[in-house]
Amino acid sequence: METVTYGEWQIAVELKKTKKRYQNHRAETTQAYRSFAAYCQQMPPEVRSFFASFGVDPLDCTIDYTFLNADSRRKKTLLCDGHFFAYAEYLHAPAPMEPITIEEFAANGGDPRPSPLVEIGDFVFHFLYDAEDLELMEYELPNGCICVDFECQSLPWLLAEPCKMESMLPPRFWEIGKRIKEHKKQQAEEQEIKESNRKQFAEFFAKYNVTAQELNARTLRKYKAEWVRRFAPKGANMLKLRRLCVRQREYSSYLWYLFSYEYVTCDEGAKADATFDAVQKSDCVLVESWSGLAYCLTNAEKLTAPAIAELDDAVITASDFAWTYAVTHERDAGIGPYFYRKES
Repeated sequence: METVTYGEWQIAVELKKTKKRYQNHRAETTQAYRSFAAYCQQMPPEVRSFFASFGVDPLDCTIDYTFLNADSRRKKTLLCDGHFFAYAEYLHAPAPMEPITIEEFAANGGDPRPSPLVEIGDFVFHFLYDAEDLELMEYELPNGCICVDFECQSLPWLLAEPCKMESMLPPRFWEIGKRIKEHKKQQAEEQEIKESNRKQFAEFFAKYNVTAQELNARTLRKYKAEWVRRFAPKGANMLKLRRLCVRQREYSSYLWYLFSYEYVTCDEGAKADATFDAVQKSDCVLVESWSGLAYCLTNAEKLTAPAIAELDDAVITASDFAWTYAVTHERDAGIGPYFYRKES
């Protein structure tokens, strides 16, 4: 074992065992790691020497996070935080820091206590030694290892691609204005698309001589929740079903997931088409998945399975929830269409 000394820290390190641990290390693919890896090519010798004294190549470290910090805008640098493990044991550690009063801090113009941190160049290294540090660790400490955290306040951005790191800084006033403009532009584009979809629906309804009245967004949300309640099997977890079929924050949701996930047994494929064509459907509700538009329909008898298929992904349901028919955008993959009739 080799003994390394940094300030009051004396640590016995098993260099060969540590190097063997990282022998088959797989490089991360995150932008944070790639940014750090690019910096490693020009890392100052004294910083690289610290890692080497523990048998660690900087490229083998885990990068926990990077953030834009106060210097980012002026110097194009990042705050970087990471850690590594080494097979080692502490021979001597600094004494625990005694509490200090605000008055003592002010009188000394800062903290007079010797710091247990090791500062080398732009890097600050922290040996996770006491019980409190180890309890706060977010990762499991391998048996026989110590953990060393490090932080660099000014890691230069060296990648050719734009930085996508999160910012710890509040937006500047012109950035707020820029975001507002971008949001308004996005809203305008979405509204333009919706208007285009409305025109297409008007042509669709005219083609099949159907009378249609659009549902507003609030009514549509309530309708979808009611649709799930009406068609859910007895004893089902309603919260789970609403998240699966209605909620769209984490992933795309479709009402027909109720059938594709086999919560209820229904007709599928050609049989579903044939049953839908035969059912009485003068008054019903049509919900189209892509556009977010929905309509109450009357005189809908001419809406056959081929007609609904023109909409790519839609659910049409009897106004009294007696039955429902869904076409999916994954029909070519064998998913849908579905027809389900409630038992009377």
